[in-house]
Amino acid sequence: LAMGMYALAGELSDRIGRRTLLAVFYTLHAGITVAYYLVPPGVVGAKVVIVLWTLRVAVGMGTGTLVTTLGSEVFPTAHRATAQSLGQVGASIGKPAGILTEGLLAPVIGGHWNATAFTMCFQFFVGLIVMKGFPETAGKELEDIGWTSAPTHEAKE
Repeated sequence: LAMGMYALAGELSDRIGRRTLLAVFYTLHAGITVAYYLVPPGVVGAKVVIVLWTLRVAVGMGTGTLVTTLGSEVFPTAHRATAQSLGQVGASIGKPAGILTEGLLAPVIGGHWNATAFTMCFQFFVGLIVMKGFPETAGKELEDIGWTSAPTHEAKE
């Protein structure tokens, strides 16, 4: 299931749109992850965790496909490497900040599982940001997306 999500995400994004599907996947990923961390312990809980983990990984893989595709289509070639580098800088700052936030919240809201579930709730807003802040790129030529007028920086020899 999870490995097939790479291809399924690409196919679905061609049909219903990358922006829409990415927003749905971010929302699904957040919901599944919150549910995963809040499953009560026990035999039934263990079986639910297996299902939720598989779904979480599958949706995460699909999300990765869509982020890569949308990112490569939204930014013009002259700025794509810079945009991808800034994404990595954001991830390098965001991941430790998330870990720090979770650690500070854990004693306040009842443990690490609850704190992790709480921090994942912010991912729901990412879907809204994608829907409101990004153009739909599926079915369009790169020149028609609207970034062709962006200034370029020529490489100096």
